[in-house]
Amino acid sequence: MSSKSDSPLLLSELTGIAEKLNIAFKLELVLGEGRNSQGQKVPERDAHVQVLFNGREVDIQAGWDLLAIVASGRVPGGYYLGNCGCGEPGCAGIWSPIMVRHQDDAVIWCVPSPYVRKRNDSSTQLMTRLSFDLQQYQAQSEGLLADFRRAATDGGPLIRLNCYPGHLPLSLIAESEGGWEGYGGKVALLQIN
Repeated sequence: MSSKSDSPLLLSELTGIAEKLNIAFKLELVLGEGRNSQGQKVPERDAHVQVLFNGREVDIQAGWDLLAIVASGRVPGGYYLGNCGCGEPGCAGIWSPIMVRHQDDAVIWCVPSPYVRKRNDSSTQLMTRLSFDLQQYQAQSEGLLADFRRAATDGGPLIRLNCYPGHLPLSLIAESEGGWEGYGGKVALLQIN
């Protein structure tokens, strides 16, 4: 049986935390199967992001959006850091972005709580404020992007990155040579300016 420190951390457990949290991002590639343009089954890898606060994985009951994480380390704004595997945040019950600020030497997230909720849930949403060291956050997010680029160019099966480019600043996205593939912006290789 795992201890509480081994179990994923829920965002609701973070209410009232005032200190800066250590943050880490990890890329996990999950083998799967897709179809090529001729409809034939082909191996693919799905890119999944893990987010850790003070060494504990954070469970938001949805997937993390790699591009939104990288963008939030570069430019403050509202980001759908959580996302559905299809690339549409609402599909996962995420209706509001996380507001990200860069203030002095910190990255500050203002997270609506509960973060994942039913569309017709009209209960009051509280805001949870989380703070991270700016340099650590940027180094971790850029490292995540570097890991993705290495994996995308390793000659292995196509990597599907589920993101929703409509929620990201266009200045941060350059489409891959093949362009966005279908709903949700699944790409094989992505370049961010």
